Amino acid sequence: MNSTVTEAELFTIITAYSDIMASRYEIFVGGVIAMIITIFVTRDTLGIYLRGIIMLIFSMFSYVQYISVTGVSVRMSQLIESMRLVTKDQIDMLPATVGILESPILATPIVSNMTSISMAVTWVCCLILMAYPKLLIKGIKN
Repeated sequence: MNSTVTEAELFTIITAYSDIMASRYEIFVGGVIAMIITIFVTRDTLGIYLRGIIMLIFSMFSYVQYISVTGVSVRMSQLIESMRLVTKDQIDMLPATVGILESPILATPIVSNMTSISMAVTWVCCLILMAYPKLLIKGIKN
């Protein structure tokens, strides 16, 4: 196939996108840790309005990270399919390309689905703990 994009360039782009995805997920985990620390420090001392503002800010932060991670995941799967097309007629491929194309994890959307599910469950758990801090206090006492 005649293409203006080479295999090595596609590999570099995929690597850059995977770095973006990993850094966005790390930012999300950092935000979750900050939220958990806030929940433990404030416990039942915040008013309902301040608690609602914190939950709203955390929700907006989580939404941005979630959309970024899912968008990058979709783009990575498109790039991997592009790499499959570009290297279809090649006799020798880069070893990294062979690893990417033969990996069953990258061939299915399970990685992006599990990332999305873990982010959504974490977000819901943090909001429940912030909305009902008495559950946290009961858990600590028991």
